Amino acid sequence: MHKRKSMTPAQRAVRLEATVWLALVRGALALFPFRVVAARLGEACPPAVAAARTRTADVLASKSREKSGTDVGGWLKEFRMTRVMSIMVASALVLAASPVMSHARLVSATPGSGAVVSAPRTISLTFSERFAAPFSTVEVEDGRGRAVALTKSVSEDGKILGGSFAAPLAAGTYQVTWAIAAADGHRMTGTYSFTVR
Repeated sequence: MHKRKSMTPAQRAVRLEATVWLALVRGALALFPFRVVAARLGEACPPAVAAARTRTADVLASKSREKSGTDVGGWLKEFRMTRVMSIMVASALVLAASPVMSHARLVSATPGSGAVVSAPRTISLTFSERFAAPFSTVEVEDGRGRAVALTKSVSEDGKILGGSFAAPLAAGTYQVTWAIAAADGHRMTGTYSFTVR
């Protein structure tokens, strides 16, 4: 009996993303106006082929009117809108429901954005997901743009990026610039400022 290998979270993420893209491409192809292009190309067709196409289109239109009691143009437009809406809703549900497709975001920081603090010795940034520590950084600059010496640290759960300063920060405005590599490979960056009184 053939035993199926379990996939890693990264493999599942790639497979899910490929499935979503495939569904979107199929939906786009379904919406492509092949009939309009064919009609325009039909002008270059020999008269016999163009006449046969016209007769076929007339028969289809009359059958459609008989079934629905409406003009084929209205029916076709309604059908396309229904298809577009269903594709959009399905795509939104897949993207919203999938934690794999989401990206890490900054949840909280100490000192926080716009905070006024007194002589901090450490900085701590908490993210919504684990990140790759070797590819993640945090830098602090003073009001003159000079880098402040910082010893980087990462929590055991891989969600908190922090650091400690060699000495308490002097009064002034400081800018924090962070960059992390999320588990799904996406690089996220951000900046914010705080003030030391």
